[in-house]
Amino acid sequence: MVVGGAVAIGAVAVPAAYAATTPPTGFVKICKVGASASVTGSFQFTVTGVKDPVTVPVGGCSKSIATTLRRVTITEAARSGFVAANIAAKPDGREVSKDVAKATVTVKVPAGGVTSQTTITFTNKVTPPPPPATLRVCKVAGPGVAKGQVFKFTVGSAAINVAAGSCGAPITLPAGNVTVKETATAGLAVSAIAVTGVGTLVSSDTASGTAAAWSSAACPSTPARSPRSTSATRTTTWTR
Repeated sequence: MVVGGAVAIGAVAVPAAYAATTPPTGFVKICKVGASASVTGSFQFTVTGVKDPVTVPVGGCSKSIATTLRRVTITEAARSGFVAANIAAKPDGREVSKDVAKATVTVKVPAGGVTSQTTITFTNKVTPPPPPATLRVCKVAGPGVAKGQVFKFTVGSAAINVAAGSCGAPITLPAGNVTVKETATAGLAVSAIAVTGVGTLVSSDTASGTAAAWSSAACPSTPARSPRSTSATRTTTWTR
């Protein structure tokens, strides 16, 4: 209406059905367990909708974390020397999905108090050592070399014999590079040296019948090399 030349506007009530509402709150709690006494210290976690990382000590739990989300993802930050061994959510039926290898889980968080919260337990173990590397020496019989003729080699400090046209037994080696050398045979000369499989030829010298092969998934002396599996056999071939 118009009052004295001014327009008076009355307040308009907003129906309750259209009023803004805050989603109900639920709670999650993160617990940390060590698979052995060797798992110590604290671990950090990210939680969907939570700004700061959540720190949880081994053998303890976080405080109850309030959230208005009905599903949240919790991910454990990587920590050197340890890996996730198991992730469990309680009560039963709260887990949506999980990936233990990536230390992450998605859970349901129903509305309610701390008595109905979702509890997630991460169990960690010490990172297992890589499997040992193996190397196998093979001998190709080139022109003028009789199949079955035996040749002598040293692999690191070990002495082995390999017959032309065959391979020696796999040799277990520590992480790092290893030098393989063929003992000279009168009237014969090494014509080629090659490494196949998952190993790497670091260097070779056909004149002396020597090769240095990388035989590790994590070789400290050659950090620029990419990681390789240590489960396959390295084959070093000498051709005469």
